[in-house]
Amino acid sequence: MNNRRSFFKSLIGLIVAPKVAEALPTEAPIPSIPVYAPMRRLRANWSVELEQDLMCMHSIDLDAMLLTNMSKAIQEEIDNDIVKNLVSQINEQS
Repeated sequence: MNNRRSFFKSLIGLIVAPKVAEALPTEAPIPSIPVYAPMRRLRANWSVELEQDLMCMHSIDLDAMLLTNMSKAIQEEIDNDIVKNLVSQINEQS
């Protein structure tokens, strides 16, 4: 067991040591840009009677269903915004 550990330590030393020796400290400027996040709001209205009817007749949890669908809608909107931004940046460069 001890031989295995020393073997692997020496093997790791052979792999890592040359890369560590080659790595020289470098300075790379990292630009700072402001990030803006728009506010997003969704609203869902339902009645307690509807929730109870769906649970009794169809075994559907309305809260979970609405939460899932609303989170999907938010994710789709964010994805669409990303695609629009990428397309506008591509059009500006060409």
